[in-house]
Amino acid sequence: AQPASSALRSRGLPAPSAVRPASAQPSSAKRVHNRDAHHQIEDMIEHARQQELNMMKQRLAAIRTTEERLQSRNREITHREVQVRQQEAVLAERESLLAQRELGLEAALQDVDAKRKEVSVLNEEMQM
Repeated sequence: AQPASSALRSRGLPAPSAVRPASAQPSSAKRVHNRDAHHQIEDMIEHARQQELNMMKQRLAAIRTTEERLQSRNREITHREVQVRQQEAVLAERESLLAQRELGLEAALQDVDAKRKEVSVLNEEMQM
């Protein structure tokens, strides 16, 4: 005859000293339910983390796209500014040349006026 605890253990049952009252010992089904609920909570937390991570990645991608667009726009503006400065320099040079030509034309007109006066004076002298 085996002691009662050995006989119970050989059948896979706990020894009488290990048995708790029903209120203190959760049932096997309750333990499985608690474990499943715990896994569901962990899965929900992980899912929420993944969603937050994906949203952060999307925000980062949007920020990078915006930054790239702004950098591209800035390069365009800088290029246009360089073109405008070059055009301004060309225009300033042309204005300077035109001003010189205008001065040259005014001097030529004064010379022509002076020559006309000389011719007029000579004509008067010849008519006398």
